[in-house]
Amino acid sequence: MKKYVKELLFTIAGIFSESPSSFNRLRLLSGARVTVPFYHAISDKPIPHLKHIIPCKTTGQFRDEVEFFSKNFTFITIPELHDHLYNNAELPPNPMIITFDDGLREFYDNAIPILDEFHATAAVFVNSDFLDNRSLFYRHKASLLVEKILSVANREQVNILSNYFGYQMSPRQLIQKILSIDYLQRETLDHLALVMEIDFNAYLEATKPYLTSQNLEEIIKKGYFIGGHSIDHPEYKQLTVEQQIDQTVQSMNTIAARFPQPYRIFATPFLDAELSQQYFDAILPECVNISFGINGVKQDSVPLNIKRFNMEGEQYFHARRMLTAYYLVMVILKLFHLNKLQRD
Repeated sequence: MKKYVKELLFTIAGIFSESPSSFNRLRLLSGARVTVPFYHAISDKPIPHLKHIIPCKTTGQFRDEVEFFSKNFTFITIPELHDHLYNNAELPPNPMIITFDDGLREFYDNAIPILDEFHATAAVFVNSDFLDNRSLFYRHKASLLVEKILSVANREQVNILSNYFGYQMSPRQLIQKILSIDYLQRETLDHLALVMEIDFNAYLEATKPYLTSQNLEEIIKKGYFIGGHSIDHPEYKQLTVEQQIDQTVQSMNTIAARFPQPYRIFATPFLDAELSQQYFDAILPECVNISFGINGVKQDSVPLNIKRFNMEGEQYFHARRMLTAYYLVMVILKLFHLNKLQRD
């Protein structure tokens, strides 16, 4: 049911997005104060540690989207957003900040040249444990395992891996099982890697998937902002409030100490809808000046937690169509008074 509703939504959005006046009307009716799209990586070739978990847009697709943003929005900086949130300073019409999560090297290699071309503003959020390629995100490990299964695994290896879970599975079922492994089960991926003869440390050394300190220093010099994204990217809903706060504070302090900037910004890994008021009271506004979440279609009861719009999906859609879909949902939710996200 959910799949069909989503397909219908994007079909309708496709119609509205073709008309600039309809797009602008929906944007106005949605009440979005700042539009903040987010991506993970931009690449023209499949990336083994991403290809089975995150669909990446190509440089050509991203360039088209940033050009669209430049013609329909006004790029603002983190200081401008901070001044608006804290001092009620007026923002320009249709303000936008582009963001990237997980501190992947493709931001430096592929996204920045395009962002520079259009004088776009952006922030990249970094996990402190992955900085300088010191360790590998557990979801990236899962993608590498799936890649190995699809490329070289024989039936005997599939049986061995299946036995680890206690029952026989087809390759398809095994892949689904591996991709379902969560943060609390992440050590399972290391055990499976031994069976598949995958050396995650060797992969880190050979490919260097994450941004380095030198990359980040150059990024700051170019005028982009760096933020925290937790220590090692857990699902916050699986943690206690104390653990959530610790993940945020430690990562934020590490990033702020290594890369001093005027403002401390943080993006919650995965979803933020279930985070409590207690959590936000503990981190805002001292440890974190501006927090960024997802689920951009609802107005958050925490004014310093800025909602963002995911620009990636299993099926490629241009950002124009994706934003139209988000604005359309926001308008519908407002009509039924369901557009508020209240923290407990």
